[in-house]
This record gives sequence, structure tokens and C-alpha cells, in this order.
Amino acid sequence: MFGDHLKFDIANMIFDVSHAIVSDAKASGNFKDFEFEIIKNFTMESPVSEVDFKNKQIPELTKIVFAAAQEDYKNRIELMKQKAFPIIENVYQNQGSMFKMIQVPFTDGQKTITIVTDLKEAYETQCQSLVDDFEKNISLRIIDENWKLHLREMDDLRRSSQGAVYEQKDPLVIYKQESFISLAKWWIK
Repeated sequence: MFGDHLKFDIANMIFDVSHAIVSDAKASGNFKDFEFEIIKNFTMESPVSEVDFKNKQIPELTKIVFAAAQEDYKNRIELMKQKAFPIIENVYQNQGSMFKMIQVPFTDGQKTITIVTDLKEAYETQCQSLVDDFEKNISLRIIDENWKLHLREMDDLRRSSQGAVYEQKDPLVIYKQESFISLAKWWIK
């Protein structure tokens, strides 16, 4: 979560999602589903026309979608910095001596997340440190949500494998087998 490594991880995630969208859509041959998945996952218009979708192969389409999604992400980050900096600048110049850390709320219209960041550092980096804190916080939330989901699934599996006793099977063996299958399915995604 420190340094530039997170930036590479985010770029890799964007590439992986791009590849998954293209691969699934090409397999079904459905351009409308492709457009919908682009909008759903990247909240942007499809960078590929229907003709290109039909004529180009998966690697080339993935490259186009990834480049467009990466550019859109960079533009959104710049917009975030441009909108946040005047507020950070105002607080720093007028009340900077009163605050070391500041809470900045972000919303998508449905959910709100509050990012805590160093006021002076956010001002001096023109909100780049705020963006870095935002990326770290979002990444941690995604990891946390997926971890909670995994724990719930494992707990459900533990409860369901207890019934194996009635079938005269070892619940521990059933649990291990089912958890391995679950892990394999998750890994293939």
C-alpha cells in the first residue's frame, strides 16, 4: 500500500477487468453486452465500434479498452485534484494552523467515503497526496469486503459440512475438499 506499487496494482486491475470484459463478450459475440460491461465497470462509453468489435481479436481489443480506461482513470484523478485543491488551499491558508489532518468526503451519489489526509502535504502536493490516500483507502475497502465475503463463505461451508456426520463421512475431509473447490473456482475467475 506504500509507494508507486499501488499505482501498478491499479493499472493491472484495470487491464485484468478490460481483458475479462473483452474475452467474455467475444466468446458470446454480443456487442451490446460488451458496451454494457464497459459502462458498468468503467462508467465510460465503449471505445470500440461494433465493426471493430467484430473484426478485431481479443488482444487488440483488450489493448484499446485498457488504454481508454487508463486514460479515463487519469482524467478522473486530475478532475478530483482540480476540484479538491481550491478547498484544501482555502482551509490551509485560513485555518492551517488549527489542523494537521483533514477529513475529505467523497461520494458517488449512493455511498460516501471519508478520506483522512495530511492538510499540509495535500496543499504542498496540490492534492496528489489526497489522491494517494484515496487510492489506498479504496483498495483497503475492496480487500476488506472480499475478505469478509470469503470468511462468510467459509463459515457457511463449515456449517454445511457438519451434516456429513449424518452420512457417516468425516466433516473435516468434506470441509477441506469443498474449500479447495471453492478456492479453485475463485482463482479461475
